[in-house]
Amino acid sequence: MLHTILHKMGFIVLCMMIFMLCGCEASFISLHEYSKNNSFLFDSGGNIIKASDALPPDNPPSDIKIEITDRGEYKVVWKDFSCRGAPGDRVFPVYDSEEFMYFLTEKDSDYMQVMVWDRKQKIIRRYPHGNREAAAVIASGTKLHGIQYDGDVFTCDYFTPEFQEMDQKLRSHYQTDNLLWKDHSPDGKQWLVELFFCEKPSLSVLCDMRTEKWSELSGPCSYKPDLTQKKEVFRFIASDGQEVSGILSFPPARYGTRNLPLVVFPHGGPQSRSMRIFDPRVEQLTRNGFLVFQPNYRGSTGQGKHFRQAGWGAEGIKRALADIAEGTENLIKKGYADRGRIAILGGSWGAYCALAAAMLYPDLFRAVTAFFGPSDLVGMLHEFLPESGANPNLDRLQYGNIDDPVISEKFKKISPLYNVDKIEAPVLVYHFQQDTVISFQQSERFVALMKASGKKICFFSGPGKHGFPDSAAEVSAYERAIDFFRDAFRK
Repeated sequence: MLHTILHKMGFIVLCMMIFMLCGCEASFISLHEYSKNNSFLFDSGGNIIKASDALPPDNPPSDIKIEITDRGEYKVVWKDFSCRGAPGDRVFPVYDSEEFMYFLTEKDSDYMQVMVWDRKQKIIRRYPHGNREAAAVIASGTKLHGIQYDGDVFTCDYFTPEFQEMDQKLRSHYQTDNLLWKDHSPDGKQWLVELFFCEKPSLSVLCDMRTEKWSELSGPCSYKPDLTQKKEVFRFIASDGQEVSGILSFPPARYGTRNLPLVVFPHGGPQSRSMRIFDPRVEQLTRNGFLVFQPNYRGSTGQGKHFRQAGWGAEGIKRALADIAEGTENLIKKGYADRGRIAILGGSWGAYCALAAAMLYPDLFRAVTAFFGPSDLVGMLHEFLPESGANPNLDRLQYGNIDDPVISEKFKKISPLYNVDKIEAPVLVYHFQQDTVISFQQSERFVALMKASGKKICFFSGPGKHGFPDSAAEVSAYERAIDFFRDAFRK
């Protein structure tokens, strides 16, 4: 299955692979689930099908082998080629043809870059990246049309004029600076492009590279955007001198308004990032009057290997939590946010960040909401649940030997389960019983200890896995979180 998916899905598969190999789920709702009902792919006959129908149910043998060695090295073996990175350096194949094999790697580079193995000449070529994080190639047959880069928005470098011209036409027509080439027909003449916006859901279009025309595939969108809402990149200098950024989203008609109630919304992963892109969860918060800050803290992707690995280990996680708190303090100092009305919310690893930030900075956050997250890092690193993506060799590199009492003690000090006495804010927790990414028992134990300590905590559970069963359940949970925050701010 992997070979077929790689050939068809490019960047989406890269995200899936990063999730599978890097620990916690990349986010409790992945970036491309925002428009999953509007996403299309091509089958082998060139017919358009829904993305949800594109993945076969079974796992047939693949000629691609991806391993993590006992030293934490990514190792890829593909037909006549093999490559491994230094410990912790990511290496992913993304496209294969008869003549070339393209892969992304951090080997000998701070940023993920594209390299190509020329099968005939038996040489490797690199493509300059300019301190940008390569995310996918735009390729069909033996032709490389461009490279896509990850950041606050998606950007592209083009090598064929027809693709650059189509890019410019789409950006100009739809008034967006953010698009992603996702798939192509077997003959390479038709391409699926997803256009992203700040104020409304994404749109899928089918581009005919022969006629230079396109048609919309997503159909009419019932969502009515409010164009008075604004979304921008917020940058600040952390206490150690590192520039850190995040996405700042304003309530409708409130851009530039001072002293707003703030919801800090750290992403999951932690090896993921937030982008300047429409997010229905953020939209629900801003439409209810909240300023929303999504920090790309130490450990996030898209900002280079050193930034990502700076979030490793107990000290790296503490540094990431400091980034979240210091970004919040910067928003208060600049007058964006009201110090008396600061809440924090997250899912999966973002839920851990929310709980741990409230634990380490009790005077900063007035309320916490945690969806499906760990509260015990020691327990999480021993669990290896079937869908967690945990890998013991990577875990040893990223976290150290958790069986070492010294290291274990460091992780206990930043685990909310062992420090409920330091949490002053009221906490709202959601966790479903069949979660196979983060164990339901984590939240059960945490809630029990919070109650025994006399802390204010609300707990919602029931049947379900790592995420909400449908959009209605998610909207309902966020409405409950909004009421929870407002109640906390009144006290």
